Amino acid sequence: MAGATIKEIQEAAGHKTITMAARYSHLSPAHKLSVVERIVRTGTKQAPAKTA
Repeated sequence: MAGATIKEIQEAAGHKTITMAARYSHLSPAHKLSVVERIVRTGTKQAPAKTA
């Protein structure tokens, strides 16, 4: 939640797999919402579609 990726958390915690790291990483609903909002904003910055 402090900006670390799941891969960084995995390595720091010594987990062998991302699946195990994910089992122990719990995100608050507010943080999940902020992630979704970032994805939506990024998706709307795509170049306009070409018309024939």
